[in-house]
Amino acid sequence: MPLNDLKKELKKLDKENLIELIADLYKKNKSVKEYFDFYVNPDEKIVQHKKRLNRNL
Repeated sequence: MPLNDLKKELKKLDKENLIELIADLYKKNKSVKEYFDFYVNPDEKIVQHKKRLNRNL
């Protein structure tokens, strides 16, 4: 589905349905969870990433 079609469909949803859709994506998809975790708290994600890098040294 082209991005424009997706945007049109999303615009039809009310706020409650958008929140539910995003919450379902967050629970079901690891990359979505990581994206929103970083979106909400970017500094925390950077700290975690640096800790992982240090452990691998």
